[in-house]
Amino acid sequence: MKRVASVAVLARLLCATSLCAISVLSSACSNNTKLSAERAKGHVEELARYAEEDVNEVRAGLPQGATVLAKFWPQAGVPEDDAAVALKALSRARDGVQDLRLAKSTFFALTNLQGVVLRSDAEQDRLAGSTLFKAFPQ
Repeated sequence: MKRVASVAVLARLLCATSLCAISVLSSACSNNTKLSAERAKGHVEELARYAEEDVNEVRAGLPQGATVLAKFWPQAGVPEDDAAVALKALSRARDGVQDLRLAKSTFFALTNLQGVVLRSDAEQDRLAGSTLFKAFPQ
């Protein structure tokens, strides 16, 4: 009988200890949650600032980049069958314009008037032949 009583007391003691531990840990979690939320807020603000800078660099740089591209094809327009020249033009435009060089954009692409990608500046050009107007309708 004493053994049953001591097992019951031990079970109650374990239960009470577990509840105390859970309440202490949960209060620590809520403190960590608040701290994480504060840190995340700062990170989001920083990311928004970087995104705005990037958009401004691209907006400022694209007209200048277009001027560089126009020098490659002053009269006849872009030759649609010369991917090497298109890549060279894209590289010169990006490298020759400070805002485009600093922009964190992942790629630039050269298209014809119908929106068909002639060449992107990606090492493996998976965009060539794709139509941008389908992906980005007005």
